[in-house]
Amino acid sequence: MEITATRDLIRDRLLAKVGWASGGGVTDHYDELIREASVQVADECPWATAKRESRVQIQTDQRFVTYPQQCGAAGIIEIGLWIPEGQQYRRLSRHVISVVRQNDPTNDVGGAADVATRGEPVWFEPREQIELYPHPDRAYELKIIYQLSVELITGAQTAACDAELILLWAAAKAYRQISDQDNANECMRDYARRLARLRARVQTSFEVPLASEAMHDEEDDSPRGYYATPT
Repeated sequence: MEITATRDLIRDRLLAKVGWASGGGVTDHYDELIREASVQVADECPWATAKRESRVQIQTDQRFVTYPQQCGAAGIIEIGLWIPEGQQYRRLSRHVISVVRQNDPTNDVGGAADVATRGEPVWFEPREQIELYPHPDRAYELKIIYQLSVELITGAQTAACDAELILLWAAAKAYRQISDQDNANECMRDYARRLARLRARVQTSFEVPLASEAMHDEEDDSPRGYYATPT
C-alpha cells in the first residue's frame, strides 16, 4: 500500500538516512530535493494524476459550480449535462461566457446584454469557479471529467504520492551529490522494486493501461530501467 507523510516527516527520515547534520542551509537543500522527488514520483505514478469523474447537482439559477477536490481550471477535460428526457449526457462547450452572453440574441429583448437568460446550460468557462450559461432553468446533474492536480509538497502538507518513493529518490540524489554511488544505486534499486509493486496493485483498477517500462536483468531479476541515479 502507499505510505502517506508530510514533507517535514520525509525530511527527518532523509536526514537520518543520509546522515547529514540538520541546519538552515542543509534543511533548505533537503526540502528542494524532496520537491524534485515529488515531481518525479508524480510522473512515475500516473494513478496519482489520473482522470476522475465527479457528479454534481445544480439548482435553478445556479451560475457557478465549485471545482471537484484536487482539480483546477486547467484540469477540466469535459463537462456533461444530464438530460432526463433523452436519458443521456450532453457535452457542454467551453467558451468565454462574457462573449457568448453579449452575442446572445435573446438578450436584445427585454434585458441588458450582461444579464444571462435562463435555459438549459450550453457553455461553461473555468474561472475561479466553473461558470455556466445560460443559467439553469431547473435542477440538473453535471458530470465533470477532470485530471487530478498534484501540488508541490510543503511543510505540513501530506504528499499526494507514495512518501517512500519520494524518500528513496531524494536519498539517491543526496548520495550522488556526495559521491556515494553505491548507496545511490541501492536507493534506486529499492525505488524500482517499490514502484513495480505499487504499479502491479493498481494495474487492474486504473482506467488507462500502465506501460510495463521496467526491463529485468536475468541475473538478479531487478528492474534495471530505474538504475540511473538522479543527477
